[in-house]
Amino acid sequence: MIQSLATCLVFRVHYKARQWLESNDSVNVPKEVAQHRKAKGAQEAHEAIRPTDIYRPSEELRRELSADAFNLYVMIWKRAIASQCKPAQVQQTKINTQSGSVCWQAKGQVLIFPGYTRYWNNLKADAELPSVQQGQSVTLQQAAHEQKQTQPPPRYSEPKLVQVMERKGIGRPSTYAPTIKTLKQRLYVEIAKGSLFPTALGLEVDAFLQEALPDLLEASFTAQMEQSLDQIAEGKEDWQRYLTSWNQEYFAPALTRAQGVIPKHLSTKPSVRSGGRSLAMSKTPCPHCHRPMAKVPSTKVQKKYFLSAPVAVRTLCCSTQSSASSGNHLALKKAKGQRSNLLKRI
Repeated sequence: MIQSLATCLVFRVHYKARQWLESNDSVNVPKEVAQHRKAKGAQEAHEAIRPTDIYRPSEELRRELSADAFNLYVMIWKRAIASQCKPAQVQQTKINTQSGSVCWQAKGQVLIFPGYTRYWNNLKADAELPSVQQGQSVTLQQAAHEQKQTQPPPRYSEPKLVQVMERKGIGRPSTYAPTIKTLKQRLYVEIAKGSLFPTALGLEVDAFLQEALPDLLEASFTAQMEQSLDQIAEGKEDWQRYLTSWNQEYFAPALTRAQGVIPKHLSTKPSVRSGGRSLAMSKTPCPHCHRPMAKVPSTKVQKKYFLSAPVAVRTLCCSTQSSASSGNHLALKKAKGQRSNLLKRI
Protein backbone atom coordinates (compact mmCIF):
# COMPACT_ATOMS: atom_id res chain seq x y z
CA MET A 1 0.00 0.00 0.00
CA ILE A 2 2.81 2.41 0.97
CA GLN A 3 4.76 1.59 -2.18
CA SER A 4 1.65 2.09 -4.34
CA LEU A 5 0.97 5.47 -2.72
CA ALA A 6 4.58 6.61 -3.26
CA THR A 7 4.43 5.48 -6.89
CA CYS A 8 1.20 7.44 -7.45
CA LEU A 9 2.76 10.57 -5.97
CA VAL A 10 5.79 10.23 -8.26
CA PHE A 11 3.58 9.92 -11.36
CA ARG A 12 1.60 12.95 -10.20
CA VAL A 13 4.80 15.01 -10.04
CA HIS A 14 5.77 13.75 -13.51
CA TYR A 15 2.39 14.83 -14.87
CA LYS A 16 2.57 18.29 -13.27
CA ALA A 17 6.15 18.84 -14.47
CA ARG A 18 5.18 17.86 -18.01
CA GLN A 19 2.23 20.26 -17.88
CA TRP A 20 4.52 23.08 -16.78
CA LEU A 21 6.95 22.34 -19.63
CA GLU A 22 4.15 22.28 -22.20
CA SER A 23 3.13 25.79 -21.08
CA ASN A 24 6.59 27.33 -20.58
CA ASP A 25 9.14 25.31 -22.59
CA SER A 26 7.28 23.27 -25.20
CA VAL A 27 10.39 22.45 -27.29
CA ASN A 28 11.77 20.58 -24.29
CA VAL A 29 8.82 18.19 -23.89
CA PRO A 30 9.59 14.57 -24.92
CA LYS A 31 7.02 12.57 -26.89
CA GLU A 32 6.45 10.26 -23.95
CA VAL A 33 6.72 10.73 -20.19
CA ALA A 34 10.37 10.30 -19.23
CA GLN A 35 10.99 7.11 -17.27
CA HIS A 36 14.28 6.58 -15.45
CA ARG A 37 15.90 3.32 -14.49
CA LYS A 38 15.63 2.23 -10.89
CA ALA A 39 18.84 2.84 -8.97
CA LYS A 40 20.34 -0.14 -7.20
CA GLY A 41 19.21 -0.22 -3.58
CA ALA A 42 16.48 2.38 -4.16
CA GLN A 43 13.87 2.32 -1.41
CA GLU A 44 10.80 2.70 -3.58
CA ALA A 45 8.30 2.65 -0.72
CA HIS A 46 9.72 6.00 0.44
CA GLU A 47 8.00 9.04 -1.00
CA ALA A 48 10.29 10.98 -3.34
CA ILE A 49 11.67 14.39 -2.44
CA ARG A 50 9.54 16.60 -4.66
CA PRO A 51 8.09 20.11 -5.03
CA THR A 52 4.76 20.53 -3.26
CA ASP A 53 3.47 22.78 -6.04
CA ILE A 54 5.22 23.12 -9.41
CA TYR A 55 3.31 26.32 -10.21
CA ARG A 56 3.94 28.22 -6.97
CA PRO A 57 5.81 31.51 -7.74
CA SER A 58 9.38 31.69 -6.45
CA GLU A 59 8.92 35.26 -5.23
CA GLU A 60 6.15 34.10 -2.92
CA LEU A 61 8.34 31.34 -1.52
CA ARG A 62 11.29 33.70 -1.08
CA ARG A 63 9.23 35.79 1.32
CA GLU A 64 8.17 32.78 3.37
CA LEU A 65 11.41 30.78 3.55
CA SER A 66 14.90 31.39 4.82
CA ALA A 67 17.66 31.82 2.25
CA ASP A 68 18.97 28.25 2.72
CA ALA A 69 15.50 26.71 2.60
CA PHE A 70 14.60 28.70 -0.51
CA ASN A 71 17.79 27.65 -2.33
CA LEU A 72 17.15 24.02 -1.41
CA TYR A 73 13.57 24.18 -2.70
CA VAL A 74 14.70 25.78 -5.97
CA MET A 75 17.25 22.97 -6.41
CA ILE A 76 14.54 20.33 -5.86
CA TRP A 77 12.19 22.15 -8.24
CA LYS A 78 14.82 22.35 -10.99
CA ARG A 79 15.71 18.67 -10.61
CA ALA A 80 12.04 17.70 -10.85
CA ILE A 81 11.54 19.72 -14.04
CA ALA A 82 14.82 18.50 -15.55
CA SER A 83 13.77 14.87 -15.00
CA GLN A 84 10.93 15.34 -17.52
CA CYS A 85 12.89 17.20 -20.23
CA LYS A 86 14.39 15.92 -23.45
CA PRO A 87 17.99 14.67 -23.36
CA ALA A 88 20.74 17.16 -24.13
CA GLN A 89 22.47 16.84 -27.52
CA VAL A 90 26.23 17.28 -27.52
CA GLN A 91 28.60 17.19 -30.50
CA GLN A 92 31.92 15.70 -29.47
CA THR A 93 35.08 16.06 -31.57
CA LYS A 94 38.52 14.44 -31.37
CA ILE A 95 41.54 15.54 -33.39
CA ASN A 96 44.52 13.19 -33.52
CA THR A 97 47.84 14.57 -34.72
CA GLN A 98 51.31 13.06 -35.01
CA SER A 99 54.74 14.64 -34.85
CA GLY A 100 57.42 12.05 -35.54
CA SER A 101 56.72 9.14 -33.24
CA VAL A 102 54.70 11.24 -30.79
CA CYS A 103 50.89 11.31 -31.03
CA TRP A 104 48.67 14.07 -29.68
CA GLN A 105 44.94 14.17 -29.12
CA ALA A 106 42.63 17.14 -28.58
CA LYS A 107 39.05 16.74 -27.37
CA GLY A 108 36.22 19.21 -27.71
CA GLN A 109 32.47 19.33 -27.35
CA VAL A 110 29.72 21.76 -28.28
CA LEU A 111 26.20 21.79 -26.85
CA ILE A 112 23.72 21.62 -29.74
CA PHE A 113 20.43 21.31 -27.83
CA PRO A 114 20.38 22.08 -24.09
CA GLY A 115 17.49 19.77 -23.13
CA TYR A 116 17.44 19.08 -19.40
CA THR A 117 20.65 21.11 -18.85
CA ARG A 118 18.57 24.28 -19.12
CA TYR A 119 17.42 23.47 -15.58
CA TRP A 120 20.10 21.09 -14.26
CA ASN A 121 23.45 21.63 -15.95
CA ASN A 122 25.93 18.86 -15.19
CA LEU A 123 27.96 19.14 -18.41
CA LYS A 124 31.37 20.67 -18.86
CA ALA A 125 31.72 24.02 -20.58
CA ASP A 126 31.96 24.02 -24.37
CA ALA A 127 35.43 23.48 -25.81
CA GLU A 128 35.21 24.12 -29.55
CA LEU A 129 38.00 22.80 -31.78
CA PRO A 130 39.00 24.34 -35.12
CA SER A 131 37.69 22.79 -38.32
CA VAL A 132 40.32 20.55 -39.98
CA GLN A 133 40.43 17.92 -42.74
CA GLN A 134 41.81 14.42 -42.48
CA GLY A 135 45.45 14.37 -43.58
CA GLN A 136 45.81 18.13 -43.22
CA SER A 137 49.21 19.43 -42.04
CA VAL A 138 49.10 21.68 -38.97
CA THR A 139 51.69 24.11 -37.66
CA LEU A 140 52.65 24.46 -34.02
CA GLN A 141 51.92 28.01 -32.88
CA GLN A 142 52.65 27.78 -29.18
CA ALA A 143 54.08 25.22 -26.75
CA ALA A 144 54.22 25.30 -22.96
CA HIS A 145 54.96 22.95 -20.11
CA GLU A 146 53.67 22.81 -16.57
CA GLN A 147 55.21 20.97 -13.64
CA LYS A 148 52.75 18.97 -11.56
CA GLN A 149 53.28 16.87 -8.47
CA THR A 150 51.14 14.00 -7.31
CA GLN A 151 48.58 15.25 -4.81
CA PRO A 152 46.90 13.14 -2.12
CA PRO A 153 43.20 12.41 -2.62
CA PRO A 154 41.05 15.31 -1.38
CA ARG A 155 39.16 15.01 1.87
CA TYR A 156 35.56 13.88 1.61
CA SER A 157 32.78 16.40 1.95
CA GLU A 158 29.46 15.09 3.26
CA PRO A 159 27.88 14.84 -0.23
CA LYS A 160 31.00 13.17 -1.64
CA LEU A 161 31.04 10.66 1.20
CA VAL A 162 27.42 9.76 0.42
CA GLN A 163 28.34 9.27 -3.25
CA VAL A 164 31.18 6.92 -2.31
CA MET A 165 28.95 4.95 0.08
CA GLU A 166 26.31 4.64 -2.64
CA ARG A 167 28.84 3.51 -5.23
CA LYS A 168 30.29 0.84 -2.91
CA GLY A 169 26.89 -0.41 -1.79
CA ILE A 170 27.30 0.69 1.83
CA GLY A 171 24.06 1.67 3.54
CA ARG A 172 20.85 2.81 1.93
CA PRO A 173 19.35 6.28 1.26
CA SER A 174 17.60 6.30 4.63
CA THR A 175 20.85 5.55 6.51
CA TYR A 176 23.32 7.94 4.85
CA ALA A 177 22.41 11.02 6.92
CA PRO A 178 22.19 9.13 10.27
CA THR A 179 25.59 7.56 9.61
CA ILE A 180 27.29 10.92 9.10
CA LYS A 181 25.38 12.39 12.05
CA THR A 182 26.66 9.59 14.29
CA LEU A 183 30.26 10.19 13.21
CA LYS A 184 29.94 13.84 14.20
CA GLN A 185 28.03 13.25 17.43
CA ARG A 186 30.63 10.77 18.68
CA LEU A 187 33.39 13.25 17.79
CA TYR A 188 35.01 10.85 15.31
CA VAL A 189 35.13 13.59 12.63
CA GLU A 190 34.93 17.36 12.48
CA ILE A 191 34.14 19.70 9.58
CA ALA A 192 36.71 22.23 8.39
CA LYS A 193 36.33 24.24 5.18
CA GLY A 194 33.47 22.01 4.07
CA SER A 195 35.45 18.76 4.41
CA LEU A 196 35.42 15.96 6.99
CA PHE A 197 38.60 15.51 9.04
CA PRO A 198 39.16 12.63 11.47
CA THR A 199 39.70 13.66 15.07
CA ALA A 200 42.30 12.13 17.38
CA LEU A 201 39.52 10.00 18.88
CA GLY A 202 38.37 8.89 15.42
CA LEU A 203 41.89 7.85 14.41
CA GLU A 204 42.30 5.96 17.68
CA VAL A 205 39.03 4.09 17.21
CA ASP A 206 39.94 3.31 13.60
CA ALA A 207 43.36 1.94 14.60
CA PHE A 208 41.74 -0.25 17.23
CA LEU A 209 39.06 -1.60 14.86
CA GLN A 210 41.65 -2.27 12.16
CA GLU A 211 43.34 -4.67 14.56
CA ALA A 212 40.37 -5.99 16.53
CA LEU A 213 37.60 -6.29 13.91
CA PRO A 214 39.22 -5.71 10.49
CA ASP A 215 36.38 -7.28 8.51
CA LEU A 216 33.91 -4.67 9.76
CA LEU A 217 35.95 -1.93 8.10
CA GLU A 218 35.91 -3.59 4.69
CA ALA A 219 33.42 -2.02 2.28
CA SER A 220 32.78 -5.39 0.62
CA PHE A 221 31.85 -6.93 3.99
CA THR A 222 29.22 -4.27 4.68
CA ALA A 223 27.93 -4.31 1.10
CA GLN A 224 27.45 -8.08 1.27
CA MET A 225 25.50 -7.72 4.50
CA GLU A 226 23.31 -5.04 2.91
CA GLN A 227 22.51 -7.42 0.07
CA SER A 228 21.57 -10.14 2.54
CA LEU A 229 19.29 -7.71 4.40
CA ASP A 230 17.65 -6.78 1.10
CA GLN A 231 16.97 -10.46 0.43
CA ILE A 232 15.43 -10.78 3.90
CA ALA A 233 13.24 -7.72 3.25
CA GLU A 234 12.09 -9.29 -0.05
CA GLY A 235 11.25 -12.56 1.68
CA LYS A 236 13.97 -14.51 -0.13
CA GLU A 237 15.89 -15.42 3.03
CA ASP A 238 14.86 -16.29 6.58
CA TRP A 239 16.12 -13.59 8.97
CA GLN A 240 16.45 -15.88 12.00
CA ARG A 241 18.54 -18.41 10.08
CA TYR A 242 20.74 -15.66 8.65
CA LEU A 243 21.39 -13.85 11.94
CA THR A 244 22.03 -17.10 13.81
CA SER A 245 24.52 -18.22 11.16
CA TRP A 246 26.18 -14.79 11.01
CA ASN A 247 26.60 -14.67 14.77
CA GLN A 248 27.90 -18.23 15.17
CA GLU A 249 30.22 -18.27 12.16
CA TYR A 250 31.59 -14.74 12.31
CA PHE A 251 30.54 -12.29 15.01
CA ALA A 252 30.94 -14.36 18.20
CA PRO A 253 34.41 -15.72 17.23
CA ALA A 254 35.46 -12.23 16.06
CA LEU A 255 34.49 -10.69 19.39
CA THR A 256 36.40 -13.38 21.26
CA ARG A 257 39.55 -12.61 19.25
CA ALA A 258 39.02 -8.88 19.70
CA GLN A 259 38.97 -9.25 23.49
CA GLY A 260 42.65 -10.13 23.33
CA VAL A 261 43.42 -6.86 21.55
CA ILE A 262 41.76 -4.59 24.11
CA PRO A 263 44.62 -4.49 26.69
CA LYS A 264 47.04 -3.13 24.05
CA HIS A 265 44.77 -0.13 23.42
CA LEU A 266 43.79 0.80 26.97
CA SER A 267 45.01 4.26 27.90
CA THR A 268 46.66 5.06 31.25
CA LYS A 269 46.62 8.83 30.64
CA PRO A 270 44.67 10.98 33.15
CA SER A 271 42.63 12.59 30.36
CA VAL A 272 41.33 11.70 26.92
CA ARG A 273 41.76 13.95 23.89
CA SER A 274 38.92 14.18 21.40
CA GLY A 275 38.78 16.50 18.42
CA GLY A 276 41.71 18.51 19.78
CA ARG A 277 40.01 18.90 23.19
CA SER A 278 41.08 17.38 26.50
CA LEU A 279 38.25 15.55 28.23
CA ALA A 280 38.12 15.61 32.01
CA MET A 281 38.01 12.30 33.83
CA SER A 282 35.30 11.43 36.33
CA LYS A 283 35.55 9.41 39.52
CA THR A 284 33.08 6.86 38.18
CA PRO A 285 34.85 3.63 37.13
CA CYS A 286 34.02 1.78 33.93
CA PRO A 287 32.07 -1.39 34.84
CA HIS A 288 34.20 -3.42 32.41
CA CYS A 289 37.80 -2.21 32.75
CA HIS A 290 37.36 -0.31 36.07
CA ARG A 291 39.23 2.73 34.75
CA PRO A 292 37.84 6.26 35.25
CA MET A 293 35.24 7.24 32.66
CA ALA A 294 35.65 10.43 30.60
CA LYS A 295 33.25 13.39 30.70
CA VAL A 296 32.13 14.05 27.13
CA PRO A 297 30.44 17.46 26.64
CA SER A 298 26.82 17.32 25.45
CA THR A 299 24.02 19.87 25.27
CA LYS A 300 21.38 17.13 25.26
CA VAL A 301 21.68 16.24 28.95
CA GLN A 302 20.97 18.35 32.03
CA LYS A 303 24.52 18.24 33.44
CA LYS A 304 25.98 19.18 30.02
CA TYR A 305 28.11 16.02 29.79
CA PHE A 306 27.80 12.25 29.73
CA LEU A 307 30.20 9.56 30.91
CA SER A 308 32.01 7.42 28.37
CA ALA A 309 34.25 4.39 28.78
CA PRO A 310 37.83 4.29 27.42
CA VAL A 311 37.96 4.07 23.64
CA ALA A 312 38.96 0.41 23.23
CA VAL A 313 36.32 -0.92 25.60
CA ARG A 314 33.65 1.44 24.28
CA THR A 315 34.28 0.23 20.75
CA LEU A 316 33.35 -3.36 21.60
CA CYS A 317 30.89 -3.21 24.46
CA CYS A 318 30.61 0.57 24.63
CA SER A 319 29.46 1.02 28.21
CA THR A 320 28.13 4.58 28.14
CA GLN A 321 26.51 6.18 31.16
CA SER A 322 24.29 9.23 30.86
CA SER A 323 24.64 11.60 33.78
CA ALA A 324 21.12 12.89 33.03
CA SER A 325 19.60 9.59 34.07
CA SER A 326 18.45 9.51 37.69
CA GLY A 327 19.15 5.83 37.95
CA ASN A 328 22.59 6.08 36.29
CA HIS A 329 21.47 3.49 33.77
CA LEU A 330 24.30 1.83 31.83
CA ALA A 331 23.57 1.15 28.17
CA LEU A 332 25.56 -1.45 26.30
CA LYS A 333 26.21 -0.44 22.70
CA LYS A 334 27.31 -2.50 19.72
CA ALA A 335 30.87 -2.89 18.45
CA LYS A 336 30.02 -0.80 15.43
CA GLY A 337 27.23 1.72 15.09
CA GLN A 338 25.84 0.03 12.03
CA ARG A 339 25.21 -3.26 13.84
CA SER A 340 22.65 -1.58 16.11
CA ASN A 341 20.40 -1.03 13.09
CA LEU A 342 20.43 -4.59 11.72
CA LEU A 343 17.46 -5.90 13.67
CA LYS A 344 15.53 -2.65 13.12
CA ARG A 345 15.71 -3.12 9.36
CA ILE A 346 14.41 -6.67 9.67
